[in-house]
Amino acid sequence: MQATALILAGRRGPHDPVCLAANVAHKALIRFDNVTMIERVVDAIITTGHFSSIKVSTSEPSLFRALPRLAALEAHKMLSYVDAGRSPSVSTHEALTAPGTTWPVLLTTCDHPLLTPEMIRHLIANADPKADICAGVVGADIIKAAYPDMRRTFLNFRGDRFSGANLFLLRTAASLGALRFWQRIEQERKRPHRMVAALGVGTVLRMAVRRLSLPHALARLQAVTGAKAQVIYLPFAEASIDVDKPQDLATVRAILAGR
Repeated sequence: MQATALILAGRRGPHDPVCLAANVAHKALIRFDNVTMIERVVDAIITTGHFSSIKVSTSEPSLFRALPRLAALEAHKMLSYVDAGRSPSVSTHEALTAPGTTWPVLLTTCDHPLLTPEMIRHLIANADPKADICAGVVGADIIKAAYPDMRRTFLNFRGDRFSGANLFLLRTAASLGALRFWQRIEQERKRPHRMVAALGVGTVLRMAVRRLSLPHALARLQAVTGAKAQVIYLPFAEASIDVDKPQDLATVRAILAGR
């Protein structure tokens, strides 16, 4: 499979606590074993052998062009930069509707230093050919078994409990419908009544009392967006770990030291 990979590398602003803790201008430039996070993500993608091009969504490409590894890939037309939008959903939509996008598209983030080729290959190998968008997740049991003391936020469905992995396979252009819905949710997050209207009262009530099943949620998403979604469980606890908080820096360093 020859496809496009999109890495979201936007900034939270000058006061990002992760950047301040690591003393860097952009958290993608944080180094683990002297390799920046974004280079780790790029190397994991390239090693799979599945991707003919990589797009990096950022408002500051000059920061990344200073990295020899990324500069060489750009010189060989394997990597390019697209302008980041005002939010992750807008950045993704604008990047995917720009010229040169080849479907399917792998979507991930720059703060995923534990990403491996095996995680990506597992997502691709288990993707339903009929799905428009596939989301990688990690079950709570996998995470708790590997890191019992780690605090994680889990999505709770009836019979399912998992954490996101910041790893998606957008198989067809129909997935753009899900991205537009994502934008709508971002815009309406301070207007709960509009979110209820978008999702449906029954769905929201089931969600509130943890009686919403995953199949029902996916069916509702398809009805609202026109995109058929699939959740793929990844058997890698580390797939759920990104660098979102200063304390995550020590966690990632400890895991890499143990490899």
